[in-house]
Amino acid sequence: MTAQPPQRDVAVVGSGVSGLVAAHVLSRSARVTLYEADDRLGGHAHTHDVDLGDRTIAVDSGFIVHNDRTYPTLLRLFADLGIETQETDMSMSVRADADDLEYAGGKGTPGLLPSLRTAARPRYLRMLAEVTRFHRHARALLDSPVEDDAGVGPTVAEFVQQHGYSEDLRRWFLTPLVAAVWSCEPDDAQAYPARSLFTFLRHHGMLGVLGSPAWRTVVGGSRVYVERVAARLHRVRLSTPVTSVTEDGEGVTLALPGGETARHDAVVIAAHAPQALAMLAEPTPEQRDVLGAIRYSRNVARMHTDTSILPRNPRARASWNYLVPDQTDDDTDHDATHPFADPRGTSDERSPEPTTTPFADPRGTSDERSTGPTQADLDGGVIVTYDLTRLQRLRTGERRILVTLGGEHLIDPSSVIATMTYEHPLYTAESVAAQQRLPEISTDRIAFAGAYHGWGFHEDGALSGLQAAQRLGGDWDTPTPDTVTPETAPAADTPRHPVLPRIYETTIQHSRRSPLRHSFSNRSYSWLVDLDHLPDHGALARFEARDHIGDPTTSIRENLDTFLAEEGIDLRGGQILMLTSARVAGHVFNPITVYWCYRAAEQQQRELAAVVVEVHNTYGDRHAYLVHPDEHGDAEVDKALYVSPFNDTSGRYRLHVPEPGETVHISVRLDRDGQAPFVATLRGHAMPATLATVRRIAWRRPLEPLAVTARIRQHGIWLWARGLTVQPRPEHPPQPGVPGGPDEGVNRVDAERWPDVAEVPQGLKARVAARVTRGLIRSLARTLDLRIALPDGTVLAGKAERTDLPLLQVNRLEHLARRVGAHGLIGFGESYMAGDWEAEDLTAVLTVFARSVEEIVPRSWQRLRAAYVARHPHDEVGSVENAQSNISRHYDLSNELFASFLDPSMAYSSALFTEPDPDEAVLAEAQTRKVDRLLDEAGVGEGTRLLEIGTGWGELALRAARRGAQVTTITLSTEQAELATTRIAEAGLSDQVEVLVRDYRLVEGQYDAVVSVEMIEAVGLDYLPEYFATIDRVLAPGGRVAIQAITMADHRMLATRDTYTWVHKYIFPGGLIPSLEALDRAMAGTGLRVSGDLAMSDSYAQTLRLWDERFARAWPTLDLGLDETFARMWHFYLCYSRAGFEADYLDVHQLTLTRPGEATPSPSAHALEEAPA
Repeated sequence: MTAQPPQRDVAVVGSGVSGLVAAHVLSRSARVTLYEADDRLGGHAHTHDVDLGDRTIAVDSGFIVHNDRTYPTLLRLFADLGIETQETDMSMSVRADADDLEYAGGKGTPGLLPSLRTAARPRYLRMLAEVTRFHRHARALLDSPVEDDAGVGPTVAEFVQQHGYSEDLRRWFLTPLVAAVWSCEPDDAQAYPARSLFTFLRHHGMLGVLGSPAWRTVVGGSRVYVERVAARLHRVRLSTPVTSVTEDGEGVTLALPGGETARHDAVVIAAHAPQALAMLAEPTPEQRDVLGAIRYSRNVARMHTDTSILPRNPRARASWNYLVPDQTDDDTDHDATHPFADPRGTSDERSPEPTTTPFADPRGTSDERSTGPTQADLDGGVIVTYDLTRLQRLRTGERRILVTLGGEHLIDPSSVIATMTYEHPLYTAESVAAQQRLPEISTDRIAFAGAYHGWGFHEDGALSGLQAAQRLGGDWDTPTPDTVTPETAPAADTPRHPVLPRIYETTIQHSRRSPLRHSFSNRSYSWLVDLDHLPDHGALARFEARDHIGDPTTSIRENLDTFLAEEGIDLRGGQILMLTSARVAGHVFNPITVYWCYRAAEQQQRELAAVVVEVHNTYGDRHAYLVHPDEHGDAEVDKALYVSPFNDTSGRYRLHVPEPGETVHISVRLDRDGQAPFVATLRGHAMPATLATVRRIAWRRPLEPLAVTARIRQHGIWLWARGLTVQPRPEHPPQPGVPGGPDEGVNRVDAERWPDVAEVPQGLKARVAARVTRGLIRSLARTLDLRIALPDGTVLAGKAERTDLPLLQVNRLEHLARRVGAHGLIGFGESYMAGDWEAEDLTAVLTVFARSVEEIVPRSWQRLRAAYVARHPHDEVGSVENAQSNISRHYDLSNELFASFLDPSMAYSSALFTEPDPDEAVLAEAQTRKVDRLLDEAGVGEGTRLLEIGTGWGELALRAARRGAQVTTITLSTEQAELATTRIAEAGLSDQVEVLVRDYRLVEGQYDAVVSVEMIEAVGLDYLPEYFATIDRVLAPGGRVAIQAITMADHRMLATRDTYTWVHKYIFPGGLIPSLEALDRAMAGTGLRVSGDLAMSDSYAQTLRLWDERFARAWPTLDLGLDETFARMWHFYLCYSRAGFEADYLDVHQLTLTRPGEATPSPSAHALEEAPA
């Protein structure tokens, strides 16, 4: 066998049509890497997914049309790729509002004479006759020899002046034609070499009334051909701008972002001429002169649905629609100011000030929106609108999808779908002369391509790409490597190197036939990404190691390589493709992730080394199955992970995992002895992973991961309710390289629900902070009345002989240190939630810290608090706008949750005990005692008009009503309001109690008494004066106020007032525990003063103890969709709060407020008589 010469390694920079054709031709004999600076391929071949509500359509905004006569290179490419095209309407209209003229060419007589008024205008008819004279003169110029030294002849402006064409022809025909065809400003069109323009027009059948070729568009949008080209390449690198190209004797070096470089044997630079010149590290004088002479015009294009910019007469509407800019005043010399006037004349300096906008009716009504632009709206720039509904034969109903160049001020902003910027080459005498020298600037290792090599059209770009490939030794007739033999050819539906990344709009279906028949499906999205080039769209879509197998502190790629190495597989740097779901808005759920692992090979054909199927369950476990599929993508493997609560771990999976192409089809079938199979499938079609697509998905399905898990749980509940047996869940054994076993508890946290708990801080800052924290932990163990047990069994304690000291058991020291180092006390709480540490007596441990806060953070460090502690989020301050959200996040968790640990009265505040160590039996009695004392202090009795701020679940309102009071009670919790209303109705007291969901600041009326129980902590320090001002405003003369409030020392409150704590983040957003002094300062502007005070911190500590005991007892029986992380959080919250009271860091007071000098009823005047229930 004759040895084959090694393949050349060629780079192509730029993925417009010139780069794609060059890459396509070169890939037949070379290994091609395509570099693209943008996040999508195609350049002017730009397809958008437009959502019509009931369906999504593909709409082009750049390259749109071609024909069978003048696009031979492009047609050959389409034939290679099997691209389907369709015939289209290639017509052009002109709308000149200042002249009251509209007409369309290419539509026959109905377009040229759309109305009787048009047909009766002599000027317009003379212009039509003049068009034939223009065609004759243009053909004559082309048939004549070139007379000037530059070889380009007269400019268009000079040609027009020479033949004395009328202003009407210039304004209504020639300017629209040039400006629309080349997307240039009218002022730029005058400098076009006439011979170049006319050559193009004749070539395209446009220098005559008859003879124009049939025009066509690509079915499905131009991205279809773009993706098929890219699918055949060795490698595609998006979002990778090439900053410089350096040529040497052995090849070229490309400089890439982040200091990366890439070596190749040769390169095609398929970019605009100025960009190509900027890439050359050492341009030759010829390269500098030629590329530097070619300039570009930049156009902003808007895709929209505003038809007011089209001709008003539907018969005058066409595929291309040119809007003539406003004309100058009648006394202006048109020949001297027109873009095609003699360049020696004066320039057009018109700049009319707009008197109105097309969307502002001068009468002030929006119903009578202007049907189009006024004269003052038009500023002289190009305004051409392409009707994509007509050009691409789109089914858009009554809507029309349009793309307009220029005219931003004429388009209704609400109709805009997308905004794009495109550049087109400008043709001047200098640029045309430079164009003729382009063959001189390529070398044996650097070739240039771009539409600027021709007339700036798609065929010109395609031809230049072919010529660049040929310059580097490429031959379109060379057989491709995958067609050498049938054995080496890839499957037709399996591209060797797909365009990445890709998004698939998928349908996922689950079907079970025993013991119950049940199936369901849902729509979702999946990503196909290259692990070496992961896209990152921030909160909209990202991919993180913590969501997949292996070490969360490294990369997904490194973890896959480690896992494969455990199985004896070395990819030698080969490509790994991952099909998965992205993390969206901090949430992710990946029931299945598939990795196609390719071993690097010398030839272009890749070698599939293995497929890894990673399966997650909803309990935080995960397992990776390594399989070797056959040529059809089929493989089998024993089941190892408990996934569904209705299936044990027995059985065998039959997997269908072919690599995705234009479509994706993954299936998992579970076979078990004596049972019908369980089948899950995922099918979908590819979409380009552009930022526009990502944003559209985020808009349509903003919380997709949460929706998926909700649907799974919904169907699980359905199956359970119908009697399907729940199988016991075994402990999942650890798997090498895959977290999720019993020794990796941090990864059992649901990252979707608890993102900051599941994630361990990474990076240099976290590692440095962790080192400091580890030293602090050892220091605290020496100084505090505490023992700290490390994972290796070491016990740190300054008083080691004291075995009665509280014990803090560290399970993962590094994780604990990183969390605390990065996030302080928030990290300390999160590390407990994650299981990084434990404590048999959590309250005792936390009480030690609460009593020693001054020792833990030295006073000198406390002055630096503002520099390192987190600040309150702006959306959690206690404003009217935020208050309900803050309250809802805690109190609307679930009435069933609170009922599980509160006593039957549902009182959620400190009880008032009379005994030092109460048990659960007296909790309800102590809560009644607390409520009655507050009502007594407020003087509530028969006929009292009572306002309660903070309803809770209605207990105080019930007891006040039984005294004969008329009660108005307000809350911002809908859950509380609903249950309180129900309880009041069941007690037969609805006529005495009104429950309102209302902010305290919005209360109206007059009341004899105001009571508020532990609501003031949610007010916020800045809003305390408003809180007391509201009470003072609604309190009737002689009225009384009773408040129960948690407090802290004033110096501590002032020091921590801006600190964002664990309690704020997870329990009470926006809250602040005030000091007694702060309350005095806040009510100073009112007539209210404290006239009574009862401190009862011991009672609160005991109340919290009883709540925690009741919660621990009830938790195993709760079925509220809450997980173990929530249970740890709630336990920590109750113990954390209790520790504050045990350590005297916190206190709680019942305060009586009155207005000094006003007569008020005595609190003892009301007997504690309770009406019959």
